[in-house]
Amino acid sequence: MSGFWHNSIIENTFMDKTKDRPVAVHQPSALELLNSKPEEIATAIFKVLMYATGVTIALLFEVIPYGIGTFMDFVLICVIYTFYCFDTRWVLEDKLYPPKHHRPADFTARIRRFEHRWIFFIGFGTPFTLLTFFFPTLVSCGVYALCFPIFAILAIHTEDIYMRTPEGLCLPSYLHVITFLKRATDQVFLLLCAFFGVCTGKPPPQLQFS
Repeated sequence: MSGFWHNSIIENTFMDKTKDRPVAVHQPSALELLNSKPEEIATAIFKVLMYATGVTIALLFEVIPYGIGTFMDFVLICVIYTFYCFDTRWVLEDKLYPPKHHRPADFTARIRRFEHRWIFFIGFGTPFTLLTFFFPTLVSCGVYALCFPIFAILAIHTEDIYMRTPEGLCLPSYLHVITFLKRATDQVFLLLCAFFGVCTGKPPPQLQFS
């Protein structure tokens, strides 16, 4: 049930936080944000497919023994949760702020931003993941539905920062997890397009995602 309230909670929180900033003359509703442009609808569908692909890969990690798979599963779920929280905020910023006051960022730019600040984002998403990770699936889904608005509100009120990799630790400057998910989703999308063409006898649709 709480899923029906997510958009309203996030949109109202965002508008309250940014009420002193200049916004576009027309402030679109959540429904208008969804239906504004065909390419944006395509990107939204692609992101849903990407999240589903990520969860599937995380489940497959569980077959890796010695706790390695569980750790990889945890990190991937953490990345998905955090990116979903912040991507919701970034989409609202691009929609509500006029270009002269805000530089819009496409999906690829948001991925680069996330991967460049990966230490901060994984730190942000770890408590969220801990709240859901060790429960059975049904309970985990319920806890996620209850906690997501809280962490989405925190994402709106948090300024993501670049944290330098601690000296002496062999940690990468970029963590290309979302890029990996995007490329995996590209392959899933191509398979779905091929299946669509075989079943209908029509060529698969050609979609480009930025």
